[in-house]
Amino acid sequence: MSERSVSRALLRFGALTTAVVLAFGTATTGAHAQEPETSTSSVAPTQTTEPTTPEQPSTPPAESSTPPADPSTPPADPSTPPSTPDTKPEDTKPADEKPADEKKDEAPAAQKPDEKKDEAPAAADAQQAAPDLKVSVKFDRAEYSLGEPLGITVTVRNDGDIAAEQVRFATELYQISLTTGVEDLVSRPRLAPGEEKVIKLGGTTLWGSHMVALTVRTYAEGATDKAPGDNVSRGEATIARNNGEIQGVLYEDRDGNGAPSPGEGIDYQQFKLAGGPAYPGTLSTYNGGQFSARDVPPGTYQALYQGYTPAGDMTVKPGQFIVVKKGEVTQVALQAVPTLSRSLRIVGSSFDKPKYAKGDQIAVSVTLQNYGKAPITGLVTVCDPENDPATLDGTGAGWGDLRTDGPGVALAAGETKTFTVTDTVADVEYPNGKVYFACVFSADGRNTNGTSNYGSANPGLTVGAEVAGVRGALSGRVLASGSGVDSAKVVAVNPANNRIVGKSSTSWDGSWQIQNLPQGPIALRIAGDWKLADGSAQKIANVVAEQTSTVDLDVVSGPTVPDPTVYAPDLKLSVSFDRTTYDISDLVRMTIKVENVGTGDGPARGNWQGGPYNPEEPWFEYLEIRKFLDAPIELWPGESRQATFTGRLKDGGDDPEKLRKASYAAHVGSVSSDPNPDNNKSEARASVTWGTGSVAVTVYGDRNLNGKLDAGEELANRKVRAGGGKPHVNKYGTTDASGRVRFADVAAGVYYASDEYDRESGWIPAGSNTDAEQTAVVNPGDEGTAVVRLVRPLSDVLKASMTFDKPSYEPGAKVGVVGKIINEGTTPVRLKADCGNGGHGPYLGNRGPEWGALSNLADGVELPAGANFTFHVTTGMPSASADYGYVTVSCSFGPTGNFGNPWLSATAKVPGATQTFTGFVVTGDWMSGKSEPVPNAKLVLLDPETKKPVVSTTTDANGTWTFPDLAVGAYEPLVVGPWKVVDFGEGEPFGNVRGREWPAYVWLEPGPDVADPTAATGGPGGSGSNGGTASVQAIKNTDALANTGVSVLGFALFGALLVMAGAAMRRRPVA
Repeated sequence: MSERSVSRALLRFGALTTAVVLAFGTATTGAHAQEPETSTSSVAPTQTTEPTTPEQPSTPPAESSTPPADPSTPPADPSTPPSTPDTKPEDTKPADEKPADEKKDEAPAAQKPDEKKDEAPAAADAQQAAPDLKVSVKFDRAEYSLGEPLGITVTVRNDGDIAAEQVRFATELYQISLTTGVEDLVSRPRLAPGEEKVIKLGGTTLWGSHMVALTVRTYAEGATDKAPGDNVSRGEATIARNNGEIQGVLYEDRDGNGAPSPGEGIDYQQFKLAGGPAYPGTLSTYNGGQFSARDVPPGTYQALYQGYTPAGDMTVKPGQFIVVKKGEVTQVALQAVPTLSRSLRIVGSSFDKPKYAKGDQIAVSVTLQNYGKAPITGLVTVCDPENDPATLDGTGAGWGDLRTDGPGVALAAGETKTFTVTDTVADVEYPNGKVYFACVFSADGRNTNGTSNYGSANPGLTVGAEVAGVRGALSGRVLASGSGVDSAKVVAVNPANNRIVGKSSTSWDGSWQIQNLPQGPIALRIAGDWKLADGSAQKIANVVAEQTSTVDLDVVSGPTVPDPTVYAPDLKLSVSFDRTTYDISDLVRMTIKVENVGTGDGPARGNWQGGPYNPEEPWFEYLEIRKFLDAPIELWPGESRQATFTGRLKDGGDDPEKLRKASYAAHVGSVSSDPNPDNNKSEARASVTWGTGSVAVTVYGDRNLNGKLDAGEELANRKVRAGGGKPHVNKYGTTDASGRVRFADVAAGVYYASDEYDRESGWIPAGSNTDAEQTAVVNPGDEGTAVVRLVRPLSDVLKASMTFDKPSYEPGAKVGVVGKIINEGTTPVRLKADCGNGGHGPYLGNRGPEWGALSNLADGVELPAGANFTFHVTTGMPSASADYGYVTVSCSFGPTGNFGNPWLSATAKVPGATQTFTGFVVTGDWMSGKSEPVPNAKLVLLDPETKKPVVSTTTDANGTWTFPDLAVGAYEPLVVGPWKVVDFGEGEPFGNVRGREWPAYVWLEPGPDVADPTAATGGPGGSGSNGGTASVQAIKNTDALANTGVSVLGFALFGALLVMAGAAMRRRPVA
């Protein structure tokens, strides 16, 4: 990697670090602009007074962790108008994401002075009489347990001169779902001067969260706030990590050894956890039956699983428990076995009497058959799944070993046995006039994987017997002017729930009778061409148990009433938003309602149908909405189910105009025929708007470290990013002579301003004293301001050099790292070294004890002002250095986490190994991997420091190149002709590595014509095995890969960048 490549890598690294530091409000400052860390140790490894040859220090900064002093009042806007970039379409991203592709805006001409003057009277009037809202957001506690309800208080006060009308609350939710108090957030109140409104919110944590946060920005509709900087507040709370983790495998024990063996894992299965505290997640198996679950509350669980394999239906073997402990990882192997239904059959059942009275003893006999090949043990009953008082619960002593928590009974293979249980008929209501035996048989205690439905893992039985003294009958006549009415329909309805409980048609004399009605009040209604003579809709009659009560119904002719007993279920769905137009920062309240508008003496049954992806759909909390949508639908005529959900509008994508609409569509399917399928679908729609304003950013260099902008500290030509708003945008511009840049017509919201790291100037971010100063609050029609404070890096006064004590080493030899650090500042510095942990590739780390006080596990050393510190560390060579052809180390020196520490590296050769180096020269889109070969191109590998040719060849028709028996090491590729090699800037250097099996890629893009550097050597043009010309040895350079010390910064930089960016770039070696 060249010095130029390293520079770009550092610029990118610096800009990324700056953005992270500023976006998350980490107050930082330059190292020599802060109080240095204290130390209790000054031990140095092999400290000497011998000078070492200093090298030009490299100063890409490291993040600072020390907060600056309290801020002074920011200065008034400079008289020089700010530079204002042109407005261009920008990428948009959610607030918690980074943009994929950032498009920079160019800065146009500055605002004219007379335009500035025209704005002044309006601004003065606004200051004279305007609302001044101030908001605060606080969680009731600093820490919650996962799953514990959250309490949040939002307080807004108007400190202005006039009333704030239509106060709006723009919200940003992080890992939280609001459950109560949302009505107040969307109420748009009026606040008189001095008036305060307090909103109490309730919420739940999204599962797996480490923290939760709520940001609220408030503003008055159509008004300019006096001090918009305090219109926003963010509250945070941490979620205690009291949970554990599960890692395991689901397997089928085909070899009978009682443990998972290769090939026994069962993939693509799903199961839930039961028996312990509530855990909403679903576990899935993959890669040989493996599964895992995080953030599982401590407790004892069983796996609720029923799946299918080629061997048939499977479930978890009885008796397997998963014990989860706080902060621990539970390893478990779950053995899957055939479901109980595959071997247990219920072949008969009976009650000892046809009818019982309350308080009677009841006996139920059930005949079971084991038609499997293995005995069944521990068989119990799990009863009353709906907690129905009219159902026997299976826990009494009369159930014997079959009781739910009993030891269970056994059935030998092929055995058929009858079991009898006894219980007492409870003194409760029996709505259907029956007492029920409703039980599932289980060989795993309460861990059942289904009910008695067809295909369930556990066989079950539901049977009932009549109960005396709970049912009665009604009879009477339907009379019109004293005469009986023939063929009139009489309907009996439970007035408590409006469900039909009986029906009858009159005979020729108008008589009717309805049997088996529950005792108590019953509503009688007439269907057909008649209505009750008194004009009422129904007549209430009282049913007496074990009796037939007589009720006559007097009727007159009336409009035809459809027969409500005809079974014609009709599910109707409606989806609605609480508004037809939203600001993009508003909360969305959506109501889903499904009802049975049909008829019949039984329920309509249905389920929710999935639909295609809807990009306009707001974000709703997944688990909350699935609780409603996953439940099966069962509604009697006139019944309904509904729920209201709170969500937020989408913010993201590359086109903000696609966010102008919101919609949510739902669809229910009916199990039975539906007379009106059109009303089984519904869609809510709304339009989305957002206000706009402007952002002004001032950047200054605090040379005197007083925390405020002084004359002459303005920094011109600084590249600035302002990111934020809804829809989220990133704006880029360059400061003018006053250190200012202005971005007009940006979406309202909160913006975070940052300065792009410039290696040449060396200025680094200092946190701008307070997060508020680098945060701009933009309300509709208003301007937000932000101040970015920069300071000089510690590397200005802390000079460092480092090299190896030899230019090259034999493979496996000990290596020596020597260095010198000079403190040219006026204050002492706590000196610590950060060289990474090593352990991968050719990269040395400083974790070992041989580094002494400079080990990254040590306390470091105190370096007084004007003093110097030298070190000589002897350590082992990384084992992979012989494969790479070099050993390298990259370190920063200074206080821990300081952004301005000096950063430098050194490299030495490890010659000896060779390997055939092959790959492709291609052009195209390297991001997507789509490429076209570049045939007949001359590829030259240069020494990355001397830039002299080492070998060359010409690609074949497929763009392939090969260098046989090439020395391992780093090289810089060059392609002769109108090409530019794509420099990825970071990642492992392009080079030949022994043992690496995949080819290397040289990616090209059109560029200026590149001359052939081999022509200047005077030797013959080299080629590889595909070129068909002279041997590559003809142009080998004996000076290649010499010891370069700090100048090959790129080698060591990879050690730090690899941690940040991963090793993905190895698939496409840097050029």
